[in-house]
Amino acid sequence: MTLTPTILQKSKPNRLDSVWYTGEILEVKYKGYTFYAWEAGDVRVENKNNDNLEITNYKSSDRVWWSENGGRTRALSDTDLTDEDLGKDEWNWCMNNWFEISARDKDGQFIDLMESTGSWDEAYDYLSDESILDQHVDNLMSDAERKRIAKGGVIKQ
Repeated sequence: MTLTPTILQKSKPNRLDSVWYTGEILEVKYKGYTFYAWEAGDVRVENKNNDNLEITNYKSSDRVWWSENGGRTRALSDTDLTDEDLGKDEWNWCMNNWFEISARDKDGQFIDLMESTGSWDEAYDYLSDESILDQHVDNLMSDAERKRIAKGGVIKQ
């Protein structure tokens, strides 16, 4: 079965890479847990030829490209982030971010699932996959919960 995550931040056309987002982007409630995708990490790209040119966004909501002519900016898209476009051996990625997949239990406690994705679509697909979330739920359940379920108990959704 495919689940339908709640969209907390809509995907942006031509901006699916995690570099364009901050905070939580998606969540889905499943078998007593809230699974969610959130942007983790900072971004910093330096120009190898000019110390004054860099892309830096320490948790800002809009990433921009600083141009050579007096600090003017222009919006970037996913295609601008490829090695070919940013490359030409002029740019050095110093830090990069990602979407972390985490969970909260019924009491709101953070659970680190040690899972990550690189794009909005990948995060959506991950949180839509009931079989993946079933594996996480199974790993997170206590022995007492397993025994209760084996005796016919149910997990509230």
